[in-house]
Amino acid sequence: MKNDVKKETDKSVVQELRAIRDKVSLKIKDMTLKQLKEYLNKKKTLHPKSVWQNGG
Repeated sequence: MKNDVKKETDKSVVQELRAIRDKVSLKIKDMTLKQLKEYLNKKKTLHPKSVWQNGG
């Protein structure tokens, strides 16, 4: 029974990640390199640059 719950959770997480990937893919599909850089710079990140660039 425990395995069934884990499989369902894993499956739903994978489905969510695929949906997010597809959504982003559609947004950036026709962008130029300059537009893509601007888009990525405007997106919020999990950690600010200072955290991952300075190692702390």
